[in-house]
Amino acid sequence: MNENPEIEQAEEQLQESEKNVSEELNALQDRFLRLGAEFENFKKRSERDRQVSVRFATESLLRDLLPVIDHLEQALLAANAGVDDAIVAGVKMVLKQFEDVLGRHGIKSFHSLGEQFDPNKHEAMAEHVDASVPAGQVIQEFQKGYFLHDRLVRPARVVIAKAV
Repeated sequence: MNENPEIEQAEEQLQESEKNVSEELNALQDRFLRLGAEFENFKKRSERDRQVSVRFATESLLRDLLPVIDHLEQALLAANAGVDDAIVAGVKMVLKQFEDVLGRHGIKSFHSLGEQFDPNKHEAMAEHVDASVPAGQVIQEFQKGYFLHDRLVRPARVVIAKAV
């Protein structure tokens, strides 16, 4: 049986197109699998890098705090020796050193005594009646507050004046 030459040509073109489409599909599937594998490798590498960064993020802070710990240990040795004036001076120096180290890492304390109560940076522990100052003013500070750059790390714990 001899078919029409146009039909035979169309069938050959169709078979050739199917072959090309099949090859293109296989290539795209291979590319998709490779991209998926590369993405998984990227995720694993990123997670490893993140873990290393987190693990060593505080290293510079620790290096700065170690001498402070050494000085505290020296202060304890002096306390055992009974040198009271030296202990007070030593503790003052250690406190100053701590403040300097924290400051280098963007941590700053703030004082609240005499300020108006601000719930964004103060935690009221109590209220006391005090006619000598306006109501809502901080009259005692139990614990200093701290900022890390612009973010509040710990609010100051305070006593505020209450209206008579």
